[in-house]
Amino acid sequence: ITKVYLIVGIPGENKDTIEKTKDFIRQADPDEYTLFTMIPLPGSDIWNNREKYNVKFITQDYNEFYNIAGQGDGGMTIETDSYTVDELKEMREDLKNFLSKRRWRGDTQGYFKKIKWR
Repeated sequence: ITKVYLIVGIPGENKDTIEKTKDFIRQADPDEYTLFTMIPLPGSDIWNNREKYNVKFITQDYNEFYNIAGQGDGGMTIETDSYTVDELKEMREDLKNFLSKRRWRGDTQGYFKKIKWR
């Protein structure tokens, strides 16, 4: 069973890179996926070098610095020279819709088996 962990919103991301990600998913054909929104956390290189990455923080409200895979809008904390927050939301929704149409196969963690075993 293969699983991909995807991050949308890395500086430089745009609609073309989302399409390339979709192409990768089609070719790799993973069994599972998890989608996160990129959040630069305090102390990270992006946080410390905003100018280098052309990042503009739109909030410093740490209540927004959460990210639950595949749920809600958490992580909408920055804009870059390649996207606004609204464009990031569109790209994330586009990728999420694409992924949700794929068949989920398998369970890499086997949580239910572990629970029954104990």
